[in-house]
Amino acid sequence: MLKAADALTDFGYEVEVVSVSRTPWASEADRHLVRTRPWRWREIVLRRDRAPLRAARAALRQRFAELVTQRLGPVSTPRLLLGRAAMRGEAELARALRASRCDLVYAGTGSALLPVARTARCLGIPYALDLEDFHPGERAGAEGLWHSQFMARVLREALPGAAFRTGGSQAIARAYEERYGLPVTPLHNVFPLPAERPPRPVRELGAPLRLYWFSQTVGPDRGLEDVLEAARLGALQLQLTLRGVPARGYRESLSRQAAMVAGLDLRWEAPASPEDMIRLCAEHDVGLGLERREPKNKDLCLSNKVLTYVAAGMPLVLTDTRGQRPIAADLGRGSLLYPSGDAKALAEGLRRWSEDPASLSAAAEAVWQAARRRWRWDHELEREALRRLVEGVVGAP
Repeated sequence: MLKAADALTDFGYEVEVVSVSRTPWASEADRHLVRTRPWRWREIVLRRDRAPLRAARAALRQRFAELVTQRLGPVSTPRLLLGRAAMRGEAELARALRASRCDLVYAGTGSALLPVARTARCLGIPYALDLEDFHPGERAGAEGLWHSQFMARVLREALPGAAFRTGGSQAIARAYEERYGLPVTPLHNVFPLPAERPPRPVRELGAPLRLYWFSQTVGPDRGLEDVLEAARLGALQLQLTLRGVPARGYRESLSRQAAMVAGLDLRWEAPASPEDMIRLCAEHDVGLGLERREPKNKDLCLSNKVLTYVAAGMPLVLTDTRGQRPIAADLGRGSLLYPSGDAKALAEGLRRWSEDPASLSAAAEAVWQAARRRWRWDHELEREALRRLVEGVVGAP
């Protein structure tokens, strides 16, 4: 959504970004980002250390709404309570939208879909929705079934009245269209390319192959165990760097497993500003996009990390999912596509890049050329597509 706000400002629109702050590190990252942005920022503070009473009230409202929704079921819960169950800070967001006096609201998180739709309808202004994930298929197991029912009701309420809808990948857009019968425009989370290609790190033959993975949370079922098993099976020399906040107990668990694999150097890094991600990625040899096939959203998504690797011009390891298969085909020899869980296939692919520096360099060049040709924010199917959608609702600025 940051890129959308930047682009719409560049097009000549007056833009205000509204965000909810609940954790110190995210709040500080937001403050760092907005220092250089031309648009206005309205922060809804729900942090216990900065606004304890407001945070407590919002938590109580959400908990009450959750209990009602669990008792009545998602289908029978009133829209107001359904929106409050979906988003902590729903009431604060509604007040912010009323104060903004805007001509169009563009919502970019699953929890905000229904609160934005409901408030916009009350105010009589158009709204649009960014569907970065396939929300009915975000979780697995018994919890996943209930969440799927919950989000299905949210989407039935929010989607039909939207002026337009954007999807985070071709597969996600197609899945929404098939399920709800409404048009969804694929709008990938691609990035503006650096003015110059990021320098490739120097790697001597025989040195460990430097692998990189990042996310807000580092935890189980993210495919990282495939890398450990590949290193063991292939007796590979690998350096695996993970950036993010480890889930409780996961750092200790994965570190114990990694210590049993000869030749594997596991490193942990703290979260960093989104503006630094391309540079930090480019310091490594290979980026990892290890999505699973379940739950369904993982099979359909094209993650921010994958598109960051592309902007950094680094070769990619990708699991064979519906969301990642098209970009793997477009990258050609710049990517290694393997079935999730097949550590043997992963080991064979990593060995080729590890033992053949020319092959690794050729892969990096293929990725950079693909980024210049297609996977960049100023492409006509990305930034310009957003311009056409917005102009179709509110006209040219």
